[in-house]
This record gives sequence, C-alpha cells and structure tokens, in this order.
Amino acid sequence: MLPCMQATLSMVRLLRLLALIGCLGTVPVYAAGPSGGVVSAGSATITQSATQTTIKQTSDKAVVNWNNFSIGSGSSVRFVQPSASSIALNRVTGTQASVIQGALQANGQVWVLNPNGVLISPGGQVAAGSFLATTRSLTDQQFMAGKYAFTDGGVPGASVVNQGSIIVAEGGYAVLAGEAVRNEGYIEANLGQVVLGGAKAFTLDLSGDNTLAFVVTAPVDVTPTDGKAVVDNSGSIQAAGGRVLMTARAASQVVGQVINTGGVVAATSAQMVNGKIVLDGGAGSVSVAGNLNASGKGAGQTGGAIDVNAQKIQVKATAKLDVTGDAGGGKIAIGGGGPGTLTQSFTPAVSTTIAAGARLDASALTRGDGGEILVFTSLANPLAFTQVAGSLIARGGAQGALLKGELSSEQAQQKRQQALDDIEFLKKSNTGSESMRDEHVQRIAQISQQYAWVSSKGDEQAAVTPDEAKNLSIRYGTLNNEEREIINHHIVLTINLLEQLPWPKHLRNVPEYAGGHHEKMDGKGYPKGLTRDQMSVQARCMGIADIFEALTASDRPYKKAKTLSESLKIMGSMKLGQHIDPDLFDVFIWEKVYLQYAQVYLGAEQIDEVDVTQIPGYVAPPEGYVATVV
Repeated sequence: MLPCMQATLSMVRLLRLLALIGCLGTVPVYAAGPSGGVVSAGSATITQSATQTTIKQTSDKAVVNWNNFSIGSGSSVRFVQPSASSIALNRVTGTQASVIQGALQANGQVWVLNPNGVLISPGGQVAAGSFLATTRSLTDQQFMAGKYAFTDGGVPGASVVNQGSIIVAEGGYAVLAGEAVRNEGYIEANLGQVVLGGAKAFTLDLSGDNTLAFVVTAPVDVTPTDGKAVVDNSGSIQAAGGRVLMTARAASQVVGQVINTGGVVAATSAQMVNGKIVLDGGAGSVSVAGNLNASGKGAGQTGGAIDVNAQKIQVKATAKLDVTGDAGGGKIAIGGGGPGTLTQSFTPAVSTTIAAGARLDASALTRGDGGEILVFTSLANPLAFTQVAGSLIARGGAQGALLKGELSSEQAQQKRQQALDDIEFLKKSNTGSESMRDEHVQRIAQISQQYAWVSSKGDEQAAVTPDEAKNLSIRYGTLNNEEREIINHHIVLTINLLEQLPWPKHLRNVPEYAGGHHEKMDGKGYPKGLTRDQMSVQARCMGIADIFEALTASDRPYKKAKTLSESLKIMGSMKLGQHIDPDLFDVFIWEKVYLQYAQVYLGAEQIDEVDVTQIPGYVAPPEGYVATVV
C-alpha cells in the first residue's frame, strides 16, 4: 500500500496507477504538495499550507530544487510570476517520480525536470501559460543563459505520462519529452504548440513570441518497458491555429515503433490561422491509427497541413487525416513531399502503407481548389515500397462553377454527384477482377474523354490518360496484353531450366507437370497450346491448384484475397470456358479439397459458407459416391 494514497481512490484506480507508475521507475509517495524546495537561481519565495503551495517568483527566471515535487488529490501548487514570459524551472533531486493528482496553476511558464519520471494522473490538472515536463537534465547556468540543451537524466527508461489535462494559455506551449512519452489524457494549446518528444537529449529554442523549436540531439537507446512506441498518443490533443509535433529518434537496438498515435490530434484553423500537425520519426517507424485534424471548416477558412515522415510509415484502416477547408483544401504529405515539408534529419520513406479504410481528405468544402495529398517513398532506393489502398480525396469546392453563373445549384449538385459516382467506378475498376463487361469498358472510355485537370502551370491535361484507360479496361486480372506476353515467358524459362536437370526416373515428368499449369483444355493456353488429351492428369491438377492458390492468396499487393465461395464461383466459370479440366474440378469440389487447404492456409475471414449448387457448372456426384476424405 502507498502510505499517502487518498482513501477515496477506488481499488481499480489504485491498480491502474500502480501499473502506470511502474514504467516511471520508482513508486512515489503521494504527498499533499512538494517538499524540500530550495531556490538555487533567480529569486522566489515558497509558502505552504496543508493543501496549497505558492511560489512567488520575482525574477524573470528562477530555479527551485525540490526533494520531491508531487501534488496530491485535492491539493494545489500555484506559481505567481512577473509575466507570461517568465519561467520557473523545478528540478527534482530526490529519487521519487513526480505525480500530479491535484492542480498546478501558473500565469507564466513552468518546467518540471525529474529524471525519475513525471505523471499527471487521472484528475490531475495543469493550467499554465506554458508547461514542460521532462526526464532530461539542464544546469542552472545553461538555463539562466537561455541555452536550453537538455541531456541524459541518468535514469534509463523513465517516462513522462499524461492521463489528466494540460491546458496552456493561448499562444503557449506544452512539451512532454523523455525516453518514453505517453499522452492518454487531454492537452490544449490553442494558437500555440504541443510537442511530444522522444529523445535521450534535445535542445529547445524559444523566441520572443513563444515560437518553439524542438530538436533531438541524441536518440533514445532503451526500448520502452511497456512495449509501446517511444512516443505514444492515445488521448486527445487540441491546438486550434497552432502546431502539434510528435518527434522521436531511436538507436538501432531499440525495438518497435518510435511514434504511434491512435488518439485524436486536432490543429484546426483558428482566427484565419492554419494549423499544422507533424509526425517525425526519423529513421524509425510511425503508425497512425487515429484522427489527425488540421481542417479549416469555418467560413472563409482553408485547410492546414499534416506531415508524416519516417523510414517506415503505416497509416492504418482506422486513420482519418483531414485538411479540408471551407475556401480551399490544405496539404497532406506522407513520407516526404518537397522542401516545404522537410523535418529534422529528413530522409524519404522506404516503406509507406495506407491501408484500406483509411481516409485522407484535402477537399475544398464550399469553394476554392482542392488541396494536395502526397504519398512518397525514396526514388533512389530500389527496395522502396509504396502501397495505397485507402481513400485519397482532394475535391474542389462545389460552388466553383456556380459562383461564375455557369451552372444552376441543381446542375452543380448533379455534376458533383456524377463525378463522385465516376470516381467510385474507377476505384472498383482499378482492382484486379475476373471479368470486365463491355459496358464497363465503354464507360471508362467515356470518363477518359469527359474530365480534365489544370496543372499549376495552367496546362490542361486529361484526368484519365489513354494509357491509364487501357489498363483500367483489362477484362481479366491485372495485366494488359503486352504485360501478359512478358509474364507468360516465365513458364518457358521454367520448362527450359527443368528440362536441363538430370531427373531420376520417377521424377522425369516434373517439367511437364510444372510447365503445364497455364495450358487450357481447349488448346488456347500457353506456352505450347496443349489440349486436354495432350496433358497428363498431374499437369491438369497443377492448373487447378495454381488458379485456386492465386485467387485465395493474401500476400498479393495488387489484389484482395478472395473467399472460398468467390473463388469457386470464378473457377466454375473457368470450367465452363474449358480453362480447367471439368472432371477434375468436379472431384475437387466433391472431395472438398478446397476446404482442407483453407483450414491450413487461409485466414478465418476467407472461410465462408460454400453453397456448391451456386458454383457455375456444378454437377452433383454420382449416386452412391463416397468422398475419400472427410
């Protein structure tokens, strides 16, 4: 038990606090207020009662060394400072982490430096002009000289955690920095800046108007003990008209992500000032699963900017990135995007993935141009990988043509809806399918002639180029005729290679088995144009197996894995078209070979109920037929 724990805390809350304090290193005593305060630089006086501590600062800067700096539930600490630009540095020299369960209030800037860790617990409140909490170290001489170069605090893995609320004055800053930083509560810095910084050492630069620059100077070299990223946001951050920066650097031995945000980050436009959100993971990995909102939805506002930079970037299915604006869209840059988006130690991403379900929106809501969405990986790295399966939207305002008197409101709405329908159709056409009907091919041709866009140089260009229209019109699979010729050649090479090998007698037909899986029963396959009668049973079995595996495979970036029922319906059509052996396919169904394979190799979401009577060309087994495998 903790001796000063308030009796009103429930057991659930106590257990939660104990678990969280575990990542701070040392379990603190929950005192009513700070203790052992001594002013070591500048001038200030400290007065204390049972539940309140007041620090009256009379110099622009002051340093107070505390044996313990915690605030119990129901207690408060108040800083009375000469102005909003005044800074009070509070350094903990004892061995206990700082736990703020009560209230910390200040009209100026308050810094808490504790190498053992800092926790603003549920119910804890910080209300100050600006606030900084860190496990890093800074000398009195550096502080008084304005040289804010923070170094290792000496306690590996200590954390800075916010589960309560931190609200700073308009234009102020809130900085949480250390080797493990977590926001699970609420942070507000309207027209100001919020920084969650993962670093072993960092520098802070404050200009006269409280503009803040945060630079990591030494990477974290200890993996967080809670298994989370170095910087993890699962709470809510609000910085209307301001800037939110999540940045971290980690040494190569640190395992896991450097930045993860599954909560809400909002830097919406305010007072006609755009917000900006930056996630900067350097050479590490960044995961976005929550909401990043830099929109400007008020009358006349435009969208702000979202930059996500790291070597490996994952925008997950639940992510929503919003830079929409009433009078124009903003800019989203994932993995890079030009000089305007560069961050500290910038290097282009090597792996960028935007999952299906993710939504990135840079649209103009009422009038004006849509914004920009850039998804980027290194052009110089041959192993660089970009995969986009989510929705990227940057529409112009619906009133654009209406304001010019060219369209009625009803006509504008109809055109807008038609454009949305056409976009949705193109998205579906861009997914590899097993059939493309004539009317669909015709619609793609019409769309390619109907829409155009104007580049930044004023050049009008087709929204869908002839080459793109050709690829969107592929009737089967994802390859056009020229690409299929190239791909088909692989089987010729396979056969030539296999025929050169000295097979033992019982394996001498391997080249024929392996080389026949692209042949068709009607002689229209490749490479030899063999008919069913010219192929062995084994080669015809290989053809069925190859097609079934390709349809159900979940590791193909160009297509979604199909379910059992979807795959078997496609193969039934192929049976009717003489692509595969009809008799062997019937046995494949009767013996439920597909189900045996699925139970070993497919995901649970792919194994759906199969109604064999719905498979095209299905033939019931002969009377008295008994499957050999159940």
